[in-house]
Amino acid sequence: MDENGNPILNNQGNNVVDGNWSTLRWHACECDPSSLGVDAMNLDEIKLYPNPTTGAFTISGLEKVATIEVYNSLGQEVTTIRNNTQASVSFDLTEKTGIYMVTVTDHSGRSATQKVIVK
Repeated sequence: MDENGNPILNNQGNNVVDGNWSTLRWHACECDPSSLGVDAMNLDEIKLYPNPTTGAFTISGLEKVATIEVYNSLGQEVTTIRNNTQASVSFDLTEKTGIYMVTVTDHSGRSATQKVIVK
């Protein structure tokens, strides 16, 4: 939330920071189960580890994920992978201590976000 209590949004209009750091896991932004198609990503299959980390982390279960975005706690884009074709990807944020939000988006535009803590 910003200083006025409004959500901070990324360039797709999704919440980047909601202040619920201790309980936020993968959160699907479109929560209507009836809208999920056969090609929808399965959040139970997507794993982000280790978390917390000293810098390097991996995300697996990305077979149906088109885009992976990493944002810092200010909502600034750190890195993005578009047109993903990998089942897993690794990132290295060594020496970049902080809280980051990782957003994965499937080919239908559905997205989910999880925090990662870099110590």
